[in-house]
Amino acid sequence: GECGGDSGSCSGCTDSEAFNYNDGCYDWDTGEEIDCTIDDGSCEYAPSEFELLTPEDDSLVIFDENTYDSITLQFTWEESTDQNDDEINYNIIITNIDNGEVVLDLTDIFEQETLPVPLSFIIDDPVDGENITFNWEVIAIDDSDADNGNPLITPSNSIFEFTLRYESLAFDENIIPED
Repeated sequence: GECGGDSGSCSGCTDSEAFNYNDGCYDWDTGEEIDCTIDDGSCEYAPSEFELLTPEDDSLVIFDENTYDSITLQFTWEESTDQNDDEINYNIIITNIDNGEVVLDLTDIFEQETLPVPLSFIIDDPVDGENITFNWEVIAIDDSDADNGNPLITPSNSIFEFTLRYESLAFDENIIPED
């Protein structure tokens, strides 16, 4: 028979795109490398690659005291899929580049690959005229335990940056001449 009489010794995942592809198959009895030709349906796939959409990379959001509480940033990204039909969760991480502080780290099932985040959740106590730069990324996480008991993950193809700037509407009496 096949594989030195034991067809089970040469079965496995034969798709080179799979996470658990059997890169080299060996006859367990002889230790010799053999051709893996029997796919036993055990292939595990990481979530597919995907892109971030908004806020766009290098975007600038200017706000003032009147808009601070009303602006909501829409974080959107493409859908990631899983060839095993595993459920996909997304982890979104927003980091203040200036001080390294993670201001949001949330993992959930997002129905529409979008997360509205109020500006006030991202920045506290804005300083007039100051730019604060953030980056954001999303990681797709399947619900398998294919990686030694852990799920398979795929980070977004890029990490985007955006800048927030507070420009106060406060009136400066020194600007207007007295005449």
